[in-house]
Amino acid sequence: MTEPESSHPARPQDTGFTRTGMARGSRVLASIWQGAWTAGNGGKQIGAGSVRTTKAIAKLYDDPKVLPSIALDKYEAILS
Repeated sequence: MTEPESSHPARPQDTGFTRTGMARGSRVLASIWQGAWTAGNGGKQIGAGSVRTTKAIAKLYDDPKVLPSIALDKYEAILS
């Protein structure tokens, strides 16, 4: 399965391999996290936590100071 070539230089052609790799990687990562959660008795070690309303959670996502939108080429300056 191939798609038409993209005009974007970083993505000359999408043959589905990227999507397949990402899907497989996410399943592997989920399996690792689940195994760690189970091995560490995560359900017993971590309590229910505090209850937050949908409005309070939405407020966090709407606040750029809490969850800023950063261009990919700016991450290095922020992390260093």
